Amino acid sequence: MHSIPKAGDFIYLGSELYLSHGEDDIIGGLAEIMRVEQTGGDIGIVFKLWPASRYSWDFLSRDQEKLKKIFGNSLAHARPDHRPQFNE
Repeated sequence: MHSIPKAGDFIYLGSELYLSHGEDDIIGGLAEIMRVEQTGGDIGIVFKLWPASRYSWDFLSRDQEKLKKIFGNSLAHARPDHRPQFNE
């Protein structure tokens, strides 16, 4: 398992594509950590570009090597889909 990252570090985040709220779509890659929150045994990661979302380090840490192979040095970024049929 990877060591716990800290604010300012860049780690990999996978793509997130939504059927009912495409305006929140994210293309994965490296993303900067804004803060790390520990609640009990759970470690949450909050990214600078998505401060309203909290991600589990337990899940993110498992995919870091795989995501590195997929995204390389690419930065994660928002790619909103504003079509009405994908934003109910």
